[in-house]
Amino acid sequence: AIRTYVESPRHTDRHIEACLTLRDEHGTPVPGYGWMFPCGDGTVNIGVGALSTMQGFTKLNLNSLLEAYRGLVADSWEIGENLERPRAWRLPMSA
Repeated sequence: AIRTYVESPRHTDRHIEACLTLRDEHGTPVPGYGWMFPCGDGTVNIGVGALSTMQGFTKLNLNSLLEAYRGLVADSWEIGENLERPRAWRLPMSA
């Protein structure tokens, strides 16, 4: 998963947004999800996660996937530039 924070006038929204139809920069479907979490302080948390079990995961560029998701939500969330460098890490999942 990878995430960053951006400014948004929707930072006080009382709901999150989730996307289960991620596509990479080439339009190829990616098994995973995207999110927008309002933080209430002028910012929102934007991020994406992908399953490490997907074919080609080691070649997946999470920064590019985050930018592709940003393109989907930028207008509706009126987001600005990243306030920090995106950070990536593994999220433990269990069956």
